[in-house]
Amino acid sequence: MRKNFFILLIFSFTVVPVFGQYGRVTDSLLQVIATGPDDTNKATNLGRLSYRFRNTAADTSILLGKQAIALSEKLKYQPGLANGYKNTALGYYHKGIYRYALEFNFEAIKLFEALKDTGGVVACYNLVGHIYSQQKNFPKALEYYKKVLKRKRQVNNKPDIAVSHINIGNEYYYMKQYDMALENYYAAVKVQEGISDRRNLVLSYANIAAVFYDQALYDMALGYYRKSLELAESNDMKHMVPQCAQGLGQVLMRQRKYPEAEAMLLKALKAGRELHDKEQISECCGSLAELYKLRAEPAKAYEYLEMHSAYKDSIVNERSALQLQELQTEFEMEKQEKEIAMLVKDQELKDTQLSSQRSLLFFSIGGLAIVLIFSVFLYRNYSQKKKANGLLREQNTIINRKQQEITDSINYAKRIQDAVFPETYNVMDLFPGGGFGFAFPKDVVSGDFYWFAKVGDKALIAAADCTGHGVPGAFMSIIGTTMLNQAVQKEQLSDPSEILSYLNRNIKRALKQNNEQTESKDGMDIALVVADRTTNTISYAGANRPLYYFRKGVMTEHEPTKAAIAGFTNDDQEYKQHTFPYEKGDHFYIYTDGFTDQFGGPKGKKITTKRFKEFLASIQEKHMPDQKELIGHYFLDWKKETEQIDDVLVIGIRL
Repeated sequence: MRKNFFILLIFSFTVVPVFGQYGRVTDSLLQVIATGPDDTNKATNLGRLSYRFRNTAADTSILLGKQAIALSEKLKYQPGLANGYKNTALGYYHKGIYRYALEFNFEAIKLFEALKDTGGVVACYNLVGHIYSQQKNFPKALEYYKKVLKRKRQVNNKPDIAVSHINIGNEYYYMKQYDMALENYYAAVKVQEGISDRRNLVLSYANIAAVFYDQALYDMALGYYRKSLELAESNDMKHMVPQCAQGLGQVLMRQRKYPEAEAMLLKALKAGRELHDKEQISECCGSLAELYKLRAEPAKAYEYLEMHSAYKDSIVNERSALQLQELQTEFEMEKQEKEIAMLVKDQELKDTQLSSQRSLLFFSIGGLAIVLIFSVFLYRNYSQKKKANGLLREQNTIINRKQQEITDSINYAKRIQDAVFPETYNVMDLFPGGGFGFAFPKDVVSGDFYWFAKVGDKALIAAADCTGHGVPGAFMSIIGTTMLNQAVQKEQLSDPSEILSYLNRNIKRALKQNNEQTESKDGMDIALVVADRTTNTISYAGANRPLYYFRKGVMTEHEPTKAAIAGFTNDDQEYKQHTFPYEKGDHFYIYTDGFTDQFGGPKGKKITTKRFKEFLASIQEKHMPDQKELIGHYFLDWKKETEQIDDVLVIGIRL
């Protein structure tokens, strides 16, 4: 698996000053806070310390930030208050508590806007973008990153302009809008080349390579990975060498250049070991295991797969230990707060003794008795709480381990599903006019799948929607792909109606659906199109999925047979075939119902087939890559924050 190159330079736009040597200045700030009066200088230093501890001790950062807020409110010191809220938000962000991070950050934005502090506002916008990105709310993250870019262009801050383009490109990449991602990555490269920012160019080149890799444009990906690796090595960026080398190895493996891929992946592994980077080592071992499997070297594949699993388990254990350490730190902080509170009370008690010794003696004895009783009560509660926390930590460890096992299993299922599906770049060989596939799974793995093949001068393409989504749907998609390949390769079928009939019979047989005792009624809906270059004709057959055909902007809808593949369908079900001539420049579209059934829009309603057909008619003059981007925008804009209800697949072809 490839390691993610995308960078989120979260604190590129923060406005807290940088002070000399970290340890010396931190000690100095602590001294000022401990001995100085409650003035604006102390409030400012509390904020500075909160910012300093954001990465290394998030709990301490939050505590100091809240102290800065409290003192600034007391002094009515608005700059200290704004920075206190911002730094507390940073602490919550690094702790992974995004709800509180947003609350404190939005309060900081209001205060910075009132102060007309543009730098503070931009810093907060940037953090909001990162929080939404972490929550996978990519359109919302994009909104805030664009606000940051606009402000940075106004002051012509070129390094930060490049970073903004990278962050925007990342969100487009996560939404699989590759053209827009590349546009922003190229913009970042242009700025970085202009200011000779070689170090960040390494990351930008790797970002571009990753986009081309995901689109199966391996020659393009290879070129940019090579540029990235050369820059990393020539600029002594040792921490980037293993990632760049691994990316290069992955591309070479996809191009079946196995000796070169092996050399590059071993280089990445060696560099990762020199850095003691367990995550990178684990990724490299996984890639090498995949390589040796493709080369039919099972012993080596097993060896590296074992190392991959061992490092992965080690990483999980270290993270669990870190979580326990954070819990311990939180407990120590609470303990310190209580001790401070008791010291304050003790000082108040001594002050009162000086003014009224006789009365104080009586009340002190009574007070000590109450404190003693209360202490016993607190100790019992503490013991019970400690025991409960221990049990909770054990349960959380088990839950986290199970969750990780489930996630690993699903991700492995994704790799199997990707391996079974055909390579998308081959579609250009079948349909020289071009085309696209917009796939947007509801979960990691999908029940929707595409398929295409070539039989003589005939090009075949299908869009299928299996029962369910996620892992159950993925199993059905693999069965469907296998049966389609058998129909074409083994049975030599090329008519859509015959292929669908074969698919229906054999899926029912594979799932034992003719047995009255079986509970399996799974099946699929599918649209299958065959383009015959010899006769210049299109043949189509569908099981509950239509074909939309456009000629010179005018659409013709070809209706499917109202019966699914397998499930409750009879063994001898026939599927109607439509055959008609095609002309160069004609378009056709096949899709699954996840697109038209999606809720959202201004009134929370479905997209509907009517809206979808109207939208397709409106984009006929666009190039196929542009059509894909517009379809993606339309779906995401309609869905917004509404939960996705099903897998989505839309295929468009120009003849």
